[in-house]
Amino acid sequence: MHISNNLAAIAAAVLAVTQPAAAAPVDGMGLQINFYKSPTCGEPTGEAFTWWNKFPLTGRRGSTGPYKEAQCFSLNMPGNSGSLKAAAAYASQGGVTDGECWLYDDWGCKGNSKLIKSIGMQADCHASRSKDKWLWKSAWCTTVNSPW
Repeated sequence: MHISNNLAAIAAAVLAVTQPAAAAPVDGMGLQINFYKSPTCGEPTGEAFTWWNKFPLTGRRGSTGPYKEAQCFSLNMPGNSGSLKAAAAYASQGGVTDGECWLYDDWGCKGNSKLIKSIGMQADCHASRSKDKWLWKSAWCTTVNSPW
């Protein structure tokens, strides 16, 4: 009995370390997308990021201007994912901002698309598959009203 309690404690510690971060900022991070096993954004399965200082670059969008710099990237979402959300967006100079990502069900940002948003630290949960039942495969992301 004592051994199983120790094993349970070790398993809980390993599980806690391997779960996706709850939108904890890392220097240079632009936007974080979290993947979940359940259709209601429970049971994390992985994450993807865009960056201000390396590939894939986070784009910037002015109030009226076009998207700039955003690079299309592969999401590499685990096949058992049932949902996802844009967990958080960070401004290039630091701090939380609003962000958005266009998801695509084909490589190279092609195919069916869907816009997801992170407003501050709040984001809606979205299905991990397109209307044609394909996993989202690629995306590009921007922060809203960031400086040019």
